Amino acid sequence: MEIHRLEKKIDALIAYCRDLENQNSFLESEQTKLKKEKVSLVEKNRAAKTRIELMIQQLKSLGDN
Repeated sequence: MEIHRLEKKIDALIAYCRDLENQNSFLESEQTKLKKEKVSLVEKNRAAKTRIELMIQQLKSLGDN
């Protein structure tokens, strides 16, 4: 009887470990996706900043004329 109870606990632990591995894999995948998205957003932000700075310079030069 005791062995049967231990086997059930071990099976439950194995299932729990598999669930944790699956969750970990999913989270690693999400982290990779979010890192790529962050890089893309930083690049877009830099490009927008550059365009805005250029527009400001153009407006300043129009005002100087």
